[in-house]
Amino acid sequence: MNADRAALTLAEKVLAILELGKQSATYKYALFTAILDLCIEKTSATGVPPTTLTTPELAENVIELYWPHALPYPDKGVLQQGGGKDEQAEIVGAIERFRLKRASAAEDLLHRARVGHQKAWQQLARFVEWKLIEMPIPRLQVSGTGEDRFLYEYGWAVATGKFGSLSHRNQRGPGPPSVVGHE
Repeated sequence: MNADRAALTLAEKVLAILELGKQSATYKYALFTAILDLCIEKTSATGVPPTTLTTPELAENVIELYWPHALPYPDKGVLQQGGGKDEQAEIVGAIERFRLKRASAAEDLLHRARVGHQKAWQQLARFVEWKLIEMPIPRLQVSGTGEDRFLYEYGWAVATGKFGSLSHRNQRGPGPPSVVGHE
């Protein structure tokens, strides 16, 4: 397959993910954005993409993405991102509770909350990591035609939810990351 056709195929698959994601889950967008952000952040100065993205890194990035969304709007409360009326997405709810208990002000910085409340932050990050393992990592690449692991592989059974990390699937050179199990 030539490079132009491969780029078009990738774009079509990404658009399909985004189209399905807008109907079913906010976590898919967050995971996809976290993967992109981390790949950009960890790409070397010479343009070599990272060989590994860990689930803890993804969790940290997702918390950073949702941090401003877990702040109440004046007279309205926190933006509801769950599936039904008065139903909040679990990750956003956990971040909201963390902010209510530990952030000293609405404008409190994420870094200050992370450093000032390390144990609680680690618990929040672990919770978010499990939610990513449980839901969007195995489901992000599922479309109407089934699962197509074109972005990454993961090395755990969906039912067991073991921890994992993202690393390159294509051993011949740069390619999409894959999730592999680790303890």
